[in-house]
Amino acid sequence: MKKISRRNFLHASALAGAALMGSLAAPAAFAEETPAAAGVQPIARDLGWKTVSDTVYSYGALDNVLLAHRSDVVIPTYYIFAGRKTQQEAVDLVENQLQMMGNVNEWGGSVYVISPIGDRYTEADVQALKDLVARAAKNVKVIGIDEGATFVNNELSRQCYFVAGVMTWGGEMSADAQLSDCLPAYLSNAGSTAKAAYRAANRGHGPLAVTVTGSDANLAEAFRNAWDKVFSRNYRMHNSVTEFYNLPLDGRNFNGTVMEGAFDYDLCPLPQFDRSRVYVTGLSAGGAHSFYMGLAYSNVFAAAAPISGVNAMDDEIAQLDLSQVHEIPLLYICGDHDYFQMIPVDGSSPYGMSLLTDGQVSMWADDPHTHIWSAIQAYRTVNGLPLTEMDMTANPYYGIALDDQRWATLGDKEMYTGTLSNDKGVMIELAAVKDLAHWNYAPEAEYVYDFFKNYSRDLETGEPIVHDPTILEQFADWCGDVADDISTRLGL
Repeated sequence: MKKISRRNFLHASALAGAALMGSLAAPAAFAEETPAAAGVQPIARDLGWKTVSDTVYSYGALDNVLLAHRSDVVIPTYYIFAGRKTQQEAVDLVENQLQMMGNVNEWGGSVYVISPIGDRYTEADVQALKDLVARAAKNVKVIGIDEGATFVNNELSRQCYFVAGVMTWGGEMSADAQLSDCLPAYLSNAGSTAKAAYRAANRGHGPLAVTVTGSDANLAEAFRNAWDKVFSRNYRMHNSVTEFYNLPLDGRNFNGTVMEGAFDYDLCPLPQFDRSRVYVTGLSAGGAHSFYMGLAYSNVFAAAAPISGVNAMDDEIAQLDLSQVHEIPLLYICGDHDYFQMIPVDGSSPYGMSLLTDGQVSMWADDPHTHIWSAIQAYRTVNGLPLTEMDMTANPYYGIALDDQRWATLGDKEMYTGTLSNDKGVMIELAAVKDLAHWNYAPEAEYVYDFFKNYSRDLETGEPIVHDPTILEQFADWCGDVADDISTRLGL
């Protein structure tokens, strides 16, 4: 991706939690800032613990003004199944036996100790967990101890798509139990059946889908090893098709929002900085700001590419005088399994929140900021493209009859894409990636760059310039040939 560094990306990353300059690829795995389990002293019990229900007790670091300087997508939430517990027993388990309070406080996390609904854990407890997880299915860590480990192995494993990792202590696993998806696991004092099942489920799913086994002397040692070897190395945006993501370099969030005046076009006076090729892209809330900034600063940006962008700036876009906005190319990419269900644009997605809650909750129905139709219509307007009513028969994801609609390949995923053009050329591309959840997908970076390089901005008139990509490729080849020739002549 060296060529991306030669172009100027403004990655509007507000609240997206994974800001990158010059690339959309997921950063390297976090492996250096693992907090010691005893690094932070526990909060007094009467301040920290709550009774959620007759069977659930919880502790939340953020409830005790222990602020986390990290994106909420990487903050761990622990769900512990260890048989029937009183609140006092639950507190003792977490603070003294597992000794995990330092970790929870350091990371601004939460803990839920969950007793069975009936005499023992059953499939009903899986549904209760899904109801409890609800809108926080971003970094779910499950700990199963003894009968709780048996529950994790035999019941939860059948619907584990939203779980980022498990730690089990003891327990059993039935020979006919089968994991529904890969699931990173630390198995302490586990039997051979469980070890074989997790290894089989995780095989071939990449370096983050690991199965680590241990013979720890106590629960505290098991938790420390589970954190170091499994829990600290990934988070997961729930999906029926597996998506794991490395932690950002230090897990920390860019604390702020993109506002008018927050960037200065004169910050880059260097002669090698090509002001005609400044672009804006961002993920999630950063995508919302990319939608807005592309229109609000159309004299600055040569193109915009919201990635899994919501429409949280819809009011600000509605206040713009679109007749004064320059034409600006738009690339929008979203996964069909996105948690926020932006596509299909009519809200009919069965995935994301609807999948997690078995259709009981829809992010699209609950949050109008997931409705991207008005933003797309704004870009159609400024680019002089005819407006049409939403027609899902014309395109199953975007409700618009796009030109050159086709299935393509993006990395190892399928993508349905199409374009809209005016007299200058292609001005809008809308793409839907199959089996992609709400986060950065590395192959998108090069795809975004390949879109951006086709456009520049006339600095005098503010109008966009559309470049023939074949000419650009021929020029790049010519430059390479010249460089090779010079190197040969100089004997380099």
